[in-house]
Amino acid sequence: MMKSIRNAPILATALAGALLGAAPAASAQDSPPATLELAQRTFKKLDANKDGKISLAEARRGGLTASSVNGEDADADQHLSEAEFTLLYRGLLSSRGYPIAKDLDRAVDGIQAARKQAADAQRTEEARKKQSQQSAEARTTAARKKQAELDAQRTQDARKKQSQQSAEARTTAARKKQAELDAQRTQDARKKQAQQTAEARTTAARKKQAELDAQRTQDARKKQAQQSAEARTTAARKKQAELDAQRTQDARKKEASGGDGADGPKPTQVPTKPKRVKKPRKPSDGTPSPAAGSKGRAGGSDGAHP
Repeated sequence: MMKSIRNAPILATALAGALLGAAPAASAQDSPPATLELAQRTFKKLDANKDGKISLAEARRGGLTASSVNGEDADADQHLSEAEFTLLYRGLLSSRGYPIAKDLDRAVDGIQAARKQAADAQRTEEARKKQSQQSAEARTTAARKKQAELDAQRTQDARKKQSQQSAEARTTAARKKQAELDAQRTQDARKKQAQQTAEARTTAARKKQAELDAQRTQDARKKQAQQSAEARTTAARKKQAELDAQRTQDARKKEASGGDGADGPKPTQVPTKPKRVKKPRKPSDGTPSPAAGSKGRAGGSDGAHP
């Protein structure tokens, strides 16, 4: 250990040469092995601000290139941790032919194993996350599918309901229209029936009136014929009375003059009273029969006849 510490400047010089891309020294094989302690000391020397990591600026001051730093910057934070520098340190020295101590190899193996384990854990975590994401996506997809099915069912139900409501509305409208048509037909039928009834009544009234008018005309004609017959009878009686009076007067004159009364004219027989017309039936409307008045008048005439 003391020998390694004493030869640290030589190793640092060799590291600087390796970092700068110089050819390995002729005494590289004769140099003491690079130990983990030497790597740690070199890391602390390059960490100027003592923040526990080497920045790009600090690495450049130590002779490291940005590409070499980025090659070992596993977390890509533009800095080298002590473990990342240890891997870079060992790799550079090994590529230049410097011997590597077992503790440094073990440390590198441990770092690589830890890095592998971390990578495996990272892959496991990523796989778990991916599986969880896939499960979540599957659940989301299933939920979306179920929601889509529910939405489709709801849409279908809404359409069915709307169609049913439309059908019911059309049925209601058709029933209403049919009811209006039936009501209109009933009203028209009632109007027609009332009109027919009124026409029938008018026809019956006209027929009855015509019958009454015919009956009255017939009665008037009968009355007029009776009155004419009575007038002729009255005139004949009057004429006969006048003839009888004249004959009586002539007979008296002749008798007064001494004539034979036995040879005189015989009195003419007075015509008998004509047969009275049969009284017509009384009309149903209560109108007095013309024959009744005629009868009274005829009786009056008869009473006045000498």
